[in-house]
Amino acid sequence: MSKPKIETKISPKGIFVYPCLNRPDTKFDEAGVYSVKLKLGVDEAQPLMEMINNAINQSVEETKGKEKGKKIKRADPPYAEDEESNTVTFHFKMKASGTRADGTVFTQKPGLKCTKRINGKPEVVDIPGDKIIGGGSIGKIAYSVAPFYTKLVGAGITLRLKAVQMFKIVEPSYSYGFEAEECDDDINEACEFAKSDDNESDKGESDEGGEEGSDADDNEGGGDAADF
Repeated sequence: MSKPKIETKISPKGIFVYPCLNRPDTKFDEAGVYSVKLKLGVDEAQPLMEMINNAINQSVEETKGKEKGKKIKRADPPYAEDEESNTVTFHFKMKASGTRADGTVFTQKPGLKCTKRINGKPEVVDIPGDKIIGGGSIGKIAYSVAPFYTKLVGAGITLRLKAVQMFKIVEPSYSYGFEAEECDDDINEACEFAKSDDNESDKGESDEGGEEGSDADDNEGGGDAADF
């Protein structure tokens, strides 16, 4: 029997926080994890939060049907609300490599896309490989919803990263402890490019959650089929 087709969803446009999209983070998982957090205003975030909560409820009910007589814990959702800033931040991630159920090994990476005018018409194209996506960049995320269950974490869902579409790229900038001082005009002109004014740059974070299973089947090929 063939597997049901996994739906690709597109997030609203938002601010990227701690993006790890150009290379996988191996600090907590040697297989590597690509990830990004998306910050949205609370009103814009409501439909996405509602969809996630409904999906978690469904995951819990399906797990109860499989784990007869057991009390099933409801896992935390893959988002965090900040009442002070009136924002909600969603967490998307992708395994960089792993082993499928049939024993075959896979590697993958997220598709990095932007819009470019070609012959006067806007088209979605690949972002050049030398562009590093840092914190404060603005974009949309193509993703799928995957249920999981572990005894420790409970039943929930993860937002599986497939690709991103960028509308503004802020490349990471590091001061290395230098203090700002006046310099020659030609140096000032050379430094006129976008810099991140926060620390939400290309850092890796702990890949918490503990969900099981491979995300290779719905992310094969790095998400290039995302319908931006």
